[in-house]
Amino acid sequence: MKPPLWTALALIVGLLLMLLGPLAVSLFLPAQAIWTNEDAEKWSQASANLHAAVHAHGSHGHDHSSGQAAHGPTEHHDPPTAELAAALKDYEAQQARLETSRSRQNWLVHGSRILGVLLAAAGIAGFFRANRSR
Repeated sequence: MKPPLWTALALIVGLLLMLLGPLAVSLFLPAQAIWTNEDAEKWSQASANLHAAVHAHGSHGHDHSSGQAAHGPTEHHDPPTAELAAALKDYEAQQARLETSRSRQNWLVHGSRILGVLLAAAGIAGFFRANRSR
């Protein structure tokens, strides 16, 4: 008995998805479609704001020339200011958006490969099942 046509189609489509899936994702859904230049500017600004707020918050009681505390080492830390808290919140929000953008494209690439493996495996299994039933 000749193997059904679907076994060859599943194997071919599965192999194509495994090999060309990542290329298709980058062509049809480029990183710029998920993470725009405007998003990058917002992230960069949030990062710069956080950096400035951390330095402004951490500079109280420090000798900038030596990098040491002015009154010796201490375990006391000033509570975060509203500016620092706002800068941290904004940075964390932008960082979460960046990570979501990165993972979305990764999931599509990995998903196409997994689907390709499953289709190829189904095609191979169907081929052997058809040959066994002879």
